Amino acid sequence: MTNVPRSVIAAFAVTIMLAGCGGGASRGNGRESGAASARTVWRKAITAVAKGDPAACSYFAHATLRALRSETGLSCREFVRQAGLLITPADEAAIARVRPTVRVHGDRAEVRYKVSPALAKVGLSGGTVMKKSGGRWLIESKKR
Repeated sequence: MTNVPRSVIAAFAVTIMLAGCGGGASRGNGRESGAASARTVWRKAITAVAKGDPAACSYFAHATLRALRSETGLSCREFVRQAGLLITPADEAAIARVRPTVRVHGDRAEVRYKVSPALAKVGLSGGTVMKKSGGRWLIESKKR
């Protein structure tokens, strides 16, 4: 089993989770429920990564999974397992307290949150882009 340096894990986390997008607020026309749904998926994904739970992989878009394999040489399951090793119980508690805001723009969502040392350990620095695919919100890779 390959041990990937923390810097590689953090660099890939930056690649998949930090693309920002502009746009207006999420108001009316069912967008609140879309924002709530995207927020829930984001929280589940981040919590699963923090715990080293391979269920996190089910929240990544296919392009994100391909980028992960290409950039780290690891399967998503192994990447998540190793990323989870960086997180302490105190970090997990801090991640659970994060209160992200979400703006929905059609089939895309921008998740913003205050950076904490726990989030920074896995390369997160304030924003995640998600896309809706097949009726599900997924974490999107900014690389195409």
